[in-house]
Amino acid sequence: MTTGLLGHIGLKQEAAFGEEASPPTAFGEIYSETVSMDNNFIKTDIAAGSRFISNAPPGRITASGDVSMYLTPEGILPLILKGVLGQAQSEEITAGVYQHVFSPLQASRLPSFTVQADHEALCQNWVGCSFSKLLFSAAPNGFLEAVLSILAQRPAETLPAAPSYSELKPLTAHNVVFTLNGDSNLNFEKFTISFSNKLEPVWTMSGKRWASCHAARGFSMEGSITLEFDSESEMRRVWGSSSANGPKGAIEPGSLNVTKPVIRN
Repeated sequence: MTTGLLGHIGLKQEAAFGEEASPPTAFGEIYSETVSMDNNFIKTDIAAGSRFISNAPPGRITASGDVSMYLTPEGILPLILKGVLGQAQSEEITAGVYQHVFSPLQASRLPSFTVQADHEALCQNWVGCSFSKLLFSAAPNGFLEAVLSILAQRPAETLPAAPSYSELKPLTAHNVVFTLNGDSNLNFEKFTISFSNKLEPVWTMSGKRWASCHAARGFSMEGSITLEFDSESEMRRVWGSSSANGPKGAIEPGSLNVTKPVIRN
């Protein structure tokens, strides 16, 4: 986002894929945005007495990019998690405070969003946005950060909305708590975890240059942590079990739970 502090990002869920939803209902404080479009010109090699391409009509539109941000427990984060995972169940804990439980949707069509990117001199909506990947990361004395990868159907001109932001402070690394195989262990140096949807744009003979939908072909989670071991038993659990004396061929089931404050909207 070339205008730096003067720009903004806003989101609103669409009623159906590719139906522009504006103005945004939630805004996020970000530090980078790189969504862009490609016309994918159709280039043909024709023997016509010249080494130059004589005809290159525009082809299918592709649009994608990343948005990087520090996370706050309200604003666009609930919408992002719903877009990545597919579904959410909400419960009001106290007046105005909601707990959201997100889970993967077992369907090929995930929620789509219109994402507004205001660059001061130019404001546009990215319509038909699906979220292909979300990466969380944190390290001591730092913020909980996220990089959201977006796959968009097309851009559309729009008027900039008046953004409003959460008064809550961004989450930091000391807001995160780890438990490893049921035992509390706060001696982590850094961690990353990513959620990925195997999204595939579907182009059809519709008379339009953009995709008719984004099909989710799969879902995966992966990540890494850097721990400072307090004992040999912690190292043995990474090898495969509490009694392992070296890496084992099979690893006993365990758990790594990461908790953070309640997200609300």
